[in-house]
Amino acid sequence: MLQATTHIGLVRETNEDVALAEELPDGRSLLVVADGVGGLPGGDVASRTAVDALADAVRSAAGQEPEVVLRRAFAAANDAVRAGQQGALERMSTTLVAALVDGGTAWVANIGDSRAYLVAGGEARQLTLDHSWVEESIRAGLMSPDDPLAALSRNLITRAIGLEAEAEVDVFWPIDVPPGSVLLLCTDGLHGVLDDQAIADAVAASAGAYASALVDVVLSAGAPDNVAVALLGESPGSGSGTRPSPDIT
Repeated sequence: MLQATTHIGLVRETNEDVALAEELPDGRSLLVVADGVGGLPGGDVASRTAVDALADAVRSAAGQEPEVVLRRAFAAANDAVRAGQQGALERMSTTLVAALVDGGTAWVANIGDSRAYLVAGGEARQLTLDHSWVEESIRAGLMSPDDPLAALSRNLITRAIGLEAEAEVDVFWPIDVPPGSVLLLCTDGLHGVLDDQAIADAVAASAGAYASALVDVVLSAGAPDNVAVALLGESPGSGSGTRPSPDIT
């Protein structure tokens, strides 16, 4: 079961988040989430352009090796965004996270602070590393997660689609996606509001309406930003052979 949705949230005037989930002609599944970089014009254009270019590149590479497909697709997304950087849009950029799933195995790639999680056994495990000043400082031991400066600077990202001529993408593989688990991609409008356990709890309580349940929990918490979710999971009570149906937003 594939699900994707976005919501403008309760504060923003524009939705710069994009989510896509679809079954590809070769039987693999594609999940994509993007979040236009705030504070610069054209974030909504950048995120939509990046998702469209990445999806087109993946669709045209049926049957090819997943890591190579994702790296080339991210390069295509970067080229497409940079090609549109003219006039008022000259600095537009976006985060981007994507997953290519073949059977019970996933390949995940990201740039920026949009994330991928595997939710299983009542826990949410982060699969990607944020490219942000705060998270990189924490990983380097220069800052603790509860440092007051961290809360003030979480939106400062160090990589994005459109910033450089060549996109520096991280790819994580192979990732086992066991039966009964949920592979979740999201923007910081979700993970910036809900911690890992809250994400896992929302998935567990959703009765299969995973995406809408996650957004509802964020809305109940005030939804200070746009939120986007794309995921792959089984219908409750279904077997592992259930065929997913597409849901694209």
